[in-house]
Amino acid sequence: MWSDSGYLDANVFKSILAKVSEESHTKYPSLKALLFGDQLAAHRRADIVEFALGRGLFLISLSKTTSHITQPLDEAPFAALQADRVRRNEAAIMDGILTNTDTRDALMLAAYEAERRAFSRPVFIGAFFRRGLRPFDAKLMQANVKAILGLMETAETPIEAARRAASEVIQAAQARVQEAKAGTSCGKAVVVRGVVHSPFRLLKRQREIEEEEAKEKAAKATRAEECARERAEQEKKKVDKAAARKNRRCRMCVSKEHRGGKGWRVCQCGAFWVCPGCAKTLDAGIALARHLNECDRMAESESESESRSDGGGSSSDERVARPAI
Repeated sequence: MWSDSGYLDANVFKSILAKVSEESHTKYPSLKALLFGDQLAAHRRADIVEFALGRGLFLISLSKTTSHITQPLDEAPFAALQADRVRRNEAAIMDGILTNTDTRDALMLAAYEAERRAFSRPVFIGAFFRRGLRPFDAKLMQANVKAILGLMETAETPIEAARRAASEVIQAAQARVQEAKAGTSCGKAVVVRGVVHSPFRLLKRQREIEEEEAKEKAAKATRAEECARERAEQEKKKVDKAAARKNRRCRMCVSKEHRGGKGWRVCQCGAFWVCPGCAKTLDAGIALARHLNECDRMAESESESESRSDGGGSSSDERVARPAI
């Protein structure tokens, strides 16, 4: 199982979990498996955690900077692999040059041989023993933790006093780093650092994030509807304002618009305006009289329709031109 980048990703990790589940159920069908991992993003994805739970595997994420203290693979196998690989690569390159063979095949063979020697049973047994995991040795594990964190016992000798001072400096630096990094780790389901996280807590946080995203999405939709409604209202106001401005223009010269002042002549319907300059001309009087007649006919027709619906007599309002206020 390989990835294009050479690193462990979600798809490869899911395949590994499926294989682990198969082997675990075959050997121990009635037991559940606890898998402790670091803060790798692929270990903390909600879909990966749910997949593991469905197969009886519980993924436990350790706190940051703790896996290398108790991890047997970090203690010896990987270090032995790197050292042996470098030594064998040099020999493989020289052999490829001298024998005129493909260097790539020689390097692959060297890597395979280095892996076979590094990941052997004696190396694993020694790593578990030195980490205090098997047989379990609490004092040895505490000593390893103290050595990693720089915790030293106080003493009176100058050398041990210097070590104690250096230990205090290391602890203060680590405390500052922890304060600066206290918060959240990256990933979809965000959890607080420095704490051992169970898969159930991670899934709970994932559900909370999804609920928050749903609420935020609904709020965005509501805000979008309000913005659309406001834009529609603004557009309607612009259209109404443009129509009103068009109606307030002088029907004769069409160049002047009523913005206040006296001398303008306007019909009571508000659709016919004449500026003071044009109001003195004969054409304006004729046009205004024609408009008044049209308004009267419209008023009479409306009155007749209302009287027929109400059963009353007909009445008409006299439309006359009035001065603009």
